[in-house]
This record gives sequence, structure tokens and C-alpha cells, in this order.
Amino acid sequence: SHVVRVRIIGSRGLITIKGLIKTISRMEFEYPVPVKDAEELLKRFCKYPPIEKNRWSLEYEGSEWVVDEFLGANRGLLVAEIELESEAQKFAKPDWIGKEISDDVRYYNANLSRHPFTDWE
Repeated sequence: SHVVRVRIIGSRGLITIKGLIKTISRMEFEYPVPVKDAEELLKRFCKYPPIEKNRWSLEYEGSEWVVDEFLGANRGLLVAEIELESEAQKFAKPDWIGKEISDDVRYYNANLSRHPFTDWE
């Protein structure tokens, strides 16, 4: 389904609109919003506890990876992601990467909010 995400990163507010997932790719649009607006959107429209995480970007053999360390009810979960130009693009996979989770809907942020990682058996 479509997803609208609101984030506050330091002193910046962002709203992201994600399209339907087709295989492992989907359209995504992101725009800056005033922090006050982001806070109000989160307060008024967030149905579940917000996802809390630290995010790092790093380069590995010419590709940029984003690593999320989840906090709160999802503490202990680390997820790494790479943005590719196409699904067929070749890339070097670091040794520290674990199992592929792109097709596992449990790891989508919307689902982690409803069913946190620490509640999984």
C-alpha cells in the first residue's frame, strides 16, 4: 500500500510519500516541512508509537549504504539498505550484511510500529 511518513531529523522536518511496492522497488518522493508542522502531523495523525532509530550512511566499494539502529520497542534490530539505479545493478555486499529481508513485510516501518521487533518470538 501507499505510505506517508513524517520524520524529524535534528532541526529538519520531512514528509515522504512512498508508492506501491513492485518487486523490491517503489517510487518515493520526499519534501522538507517546517519542524512545527512535522510535530503537529505526528501528534494528530500517527496511529501507533513512532519508530525511533539512529541512522548512519557509509560507503562500501563505491556504493552508499544506510544502516538503521532501531531504538525503543524495536531495540536490537539493525537494518542495512542500499539504493540502486535498478534491480539488476551489481554491487559489492559487505561481510557484515546478514540475511536479505526486502520481501519480509515484518521489517517495514509501518509494521514495526504495530508489531515491534522485541515482541517477535
